[in-house]
Amino acid sequence: MHKLIIFFAFICTFSSSSYADNKVVEKKETITIVADTWCPYNCNPKSPHTGFMVDIAKQVFAKHSIDVVYSIVPWDRAIAETRKGLHTAIIGAAHGDAPDFIFPDTPQGFLQNHFYVKKDSKWRFGGINSLKDIILGTIADYSYNVELDAYIKKYKLDPKRIAMMAGDNALGINLSKLKRDKIDATIEAKYVMDYYVSQNNMRGEIEDAGTLPPSKEDFLYIAFSPNDKKLARKYAAILAKETKNMRANGELKKILDIYGLEDWEKSPDKPKEK
Repeated sequence: MHKLIIFFAFICTFSSSSYADNKVVEKKETITIVADTWCPYNCNPKSPHTGFMVDIAKQVFAKHSIDVVYSIVPWDRAIAETRKGLHTAIIGAAHGDAPDFIFPDTPQGFLQNHFYVKKDSKWRFGGINSLKDIILGTIADYSYNVELDAYIKKYKLDPKRIAMMAGDNALGINLSKLKRDKIDATIEAKYVMDYYVSQNNMRGEIEDAGTLPPSKEDFLYIAFSPNDKKLARKYAAILAKETKNMRANGELKKILDIYGLEDWEKSPDKPKEK
């Protein structure tokens, strides 16, 4: 009888241990999202607030028991590596950034690109033709709008027209070049520039020199790798549905309030999504 009890105890211990081991082996579904730093859309992963689009992603996928791992990668590399399937998605993308990626039907953000010049500069944006006499600082693989993208593509090898930066501090490099008169103007999303200027004590050093007209490229998304289209469509569908739900139930407003932003649906400059 004593041996029987010991044997039974051994079986229970073994079964319990095996069950515990199985639980450890089981992996929670995880997606990886990458981009260069573009606060307040996506910020330093170690900061208390990692950006409102990152917050949206984490909240959305947590509802489906999916973990989100977010990290900083230079934008051109983020697109290339995600296209190969090394990451699940890029964050803060317009359709023109990576047209072969899988986009959700509902955007997770909105921007309007502004031109910026050194304080007291006389230049102001007056359409694409007004760019012909300046050196414009841009960021590699960024999409601005159809007309400007075509201009950049045409003159990207002409140093008297375009200066193209890359890396996770491309904006900082462009502003440094602007201060040293190496370029005449640069272009950036207003929220991003406002945040960068406030964080780097640059108020009063640059001026707003005009904005691009509203376009569909003003909508921003978390866009998924085309490497596995079936999985990408699954994630895109989840994100589109939950973004709409978050707007309806007030969760989106709570996230945007943290960053002092208003829902882009209320923007008077917002173009139609379709």
